[in-house]
Amino acid sequence: MIIFQYALYALLFLLEVAGLISFSYWGFHLGKEFFIKILIGLGTPVLVAIFWGLFLAPKATYQLNEPLLSVLQLMVFTLAAAALYFSGKSSLGIAYLITVLLTKFLIYVVELNHGV
Repeated sequence: MIIFQYALYALLFLLEVAGLISFSYWGFHLGKEFFIKILIGLGTPVLVAIFWGLFLAPKATYQLNEPLLSVLQLMVFTLAAAALYFSGKSSLGIAYLITVLLTKFLIYVVELNHGV
């Protein structure tokens, strides 16, 4: 069971990285000016990564308690899915969000059963 738990944590990490890529993809497909594309395409994922590191990461600078932690994580994941959706990758955005929700649910169930 511990292998399954670590696999879920690894999948969640990959989903976090995919979320940053989603924000970047959205930014590079926004607007027509090259400078705006570069600014938003690089700036948005950097800002999200800083926010995640400060508040949402397992070893965040400012530790948040449940349920606020999960709500904010799901908000960031949902925004990443929306970024894909509104960049013309609607099916990918929906699949991403479903994967995130399923992964977070399974992590919750595993942690509930193991008292983590």
